[in-house]
Amino acid sequence: PDYPTERITYILDDARPALTLTEPIPEEQYAGHPTTTLTDTDRPSPWSPRHAAYMIYTSGSTGRPKGVIIEHHALATYLHRAHRT
Repeated sequence: PDYPTERITYILDDARPALTLTEPIPEEQYAGHPTTTLTDTDRPSPWSPRHAAYMIYTSGSTGRPKGVIIEHHALATYLHRAHRT
């Protein structure tokens, strides 16, 4: 939220997120939505460790932010190792 408006606009335009959360959602607004764990039959395609977990933006060598996708397997590996130390 502390980034300049121009940078936030660039990142959102570049990433084209399907959903952006800007504040907590009251629990009552979840009514009617599934609360169980999704299975592969619930998804458009089966889950893969190579799917994106999240995206970070670097400063980039050109001065423009560059999006870098972090895959689920990389996040799981990091969390596993961090937990062991």
